[in-house]
Amino acid sequence: MNERRLFLMGAVLLTLVAMCGCDRATDGRLEARTIVGVEAKGLEFTGDYERALQQAKEESKPILVYFTAANCVFSREMNETTLSDPKVIELANRFICVQIDVNSREGGRICDQLGIVGSPTIQFLAPSGTPLQRLPQKHAASELLFQMQAVLYSLAWHETQVR
Repeated sequence: MNERRLFLMGAVLLTLVAMCGCDRATDGRLEARTIVGVEAKGLEFTGDYERALQQAKEESKPILVYFTAANCVFSREMNETTLSDPKVIELANRFICVQIDVNSREGGRICDQLGIVGSPTIQFLAPSGTPLQRLPQKHAASELLFQMQAVLYSLAWHETQVR
């Protein structure tokens, strides 16, 4: 009886891990890559993380990094709802937006560098590249808008304190 219970608990755990949408490479490390896979409709993403960092510095804009996976049902739902919301799209114009596919190799160091372990995840960065707020998991447009506004407010406040 205990073996059956242990087996069922293991099966449930594996199902929950699979549902998060973040794949692991065969060597156990998280794989990631810049864009391709699942694209969010409406939002304009760059596919080059390093270029986004440079552009953010040049334009003094914060960065919205969207970690996603083509096999992640929650990423697809977020693309269809949250990231397609007209208010999110409008406010996103004040950010440099980058989409990272967590199933590819190139972004592995990005996930490692930022401590990203699942998708969907949105990580905000200051124009300098310093990590700010993080939104793991799927969120409604209203929640994302609130966090985007908080990032912009925080950066504006910081700028007034530095001057």
